[in-house]
Amino acid sequence: MRTPRSTSDTPPPEVAADPAALATWTATVAALREAGLWTAADRAVVTRYSLLSSLWAAAQRDVTEGGTMMKTQSGYESVRVSAVLVTKLAAAMLAIESAIGLNARGRSRLKPSSPNESDAVAKERAFLRRVMVRA
Repeated sequence: MRTPRSTSDTPPPEVAADPAALATWTATVAALREAGLWTAADRAVVTRYSLLSSLWAAAQRDVTEGGTMMKTQSGYESVRVSAVLVTKLAAAMLAIESAIGLNARGRSRLKPSSPNESDAVAKERAFLRRVMVRA
């Protein structure tokens, strides 16, 4: 059973201070609220997801600009640290997405906390349409 719906969409200070994390927070909370899945228990998870998303985006930009390999000071080729981070952060984000219903696997295990099931189903369909457009 899901915990009571959260009434606060206000991001914590560490998210509010990071524009990329704030954008992820805003979009994620809106999507979860629309689907009837935003609860007080999800606040810490969405905070972590938002911060990881910001770190992932920065690491991905570094890989895009500099490639996956780099030369060390001694002249050897080595995997760029940001390339490793992209993979590890993506895995952590995928786990969170599944836990809070941001992907199909996660949504299949969650039940909206809406008292009106038909309203919840309509919200779920709207959520799926919006997520599919982003992908």
